[in-house]
Amino acid sequence: MITVLLAGFFGFTTKVFADTATALEERSQLEQELKQIEDQIKQYEGELATTQTEKKTLQNKINQLKKQRAKFDLQIKSTKLKLTDVSNKLTATEKKVEETAQKIASRRVLLAELIKQINISDQNSVIDLILISNSISDFFLETEQLDQLQSGLRDVLDTTKKLKKELDTTAGQLQDQKSSVQNLLSIQSLQ
Repeated sequence: MITVLLAGFFGFTTKVFADTATALEERSQLEQELKQIEDQIKQYEGELATTQTEKKTLQNKINQLKKQRAKFDLQIKSTKLKLTDVSNKLTATEKKVEETAQKIASRRVLLAELIKQINISDQNSVIDLILISNSISDFFLETEQLDQLQSGLRDVLDTTKKLKKELDTTAGQLQDQKSSVQNLLSIQSLQ
């Protein structure tokens, strides 16, 4: 009986030791699984932080692109306004060129008429004028008219020269404005 008891006791202790060893193995295995799960949690937390950083970076990039687009939109509006302004100036300059050309043409007609009258007056000598004139006052009147014709000729000639110079200047401005319009159109097509 003692042997049976001893055998039962040893069997029980062996079983207890065996159960304890199994429990320790299970505990060790559970701790390893827990450690693996905690490592995965840390890994996911790191990935989540990275993803949030990437999200902020992407959001910043999106905001930056929106601001660049707004800037380009404003540049396009600015270019359109400049184009409209230059176009209006171009139209005004073209009108001024036409008006100046018309003034020059009318001055040339006036010059031609004055030269004809002076030419006619020059064909008569002073003696012819005295003989043709009914009185001395008519003679002086004729010579005064001749002086006025010559003075008018100088005035018309000076005015025509000024108008021609103004026309050349305005034509140069017109060419500059056309170049500006061309540049603005090129810029606008790039935008």
